[in-house]
Amino acid sequence: SLLDRRPEESTLQLLHDNNIGVLIRGSVASGLLIDKAAKVYLNYSEQQVAKATEAVKSISHEGRTSAQTAIQFVLKNPAVTSVIVGIRTMEQLADSIQAINKPGLSEKEMTALRNSLPANFYEQHR
Repeated sequence: SLLDRRPEESTLQLLHDNNIGVLIRGSVASGLLIDKAAKVYLNYSEQQVAKATEAVKSISHEGRTSAQTAIQFVLKNPAVTSVIVGIRTMEQLADSIQAINKPGLSEKEMTALRNSLPANFYEQHR
């Protein structure tokens, strides 16, 4: 997700280069990128999480919800073949299903999201 970009460091490109598709979970960061109150998440402060959420909301519009934007952010990576989304309501189910049919993210939008906070990297397990 926008709040957990550690796999971008080296893993996703390696998998893509070897024709291995990736199944992503956590694309909406436990709801933090859509509607939950900001809090510390991984190595990001509450303020950084709020900034990322605002970035997602700023490029979402009538034709694409924040959840759909967050899902499309991870689907934009060529290594990603599918996304697991946690669903609690019928509205969340409908919103998630429609993510694939909504306008895709432009390079300008992807850049805005990526630049909204610094990418995180694996600090442990090296």
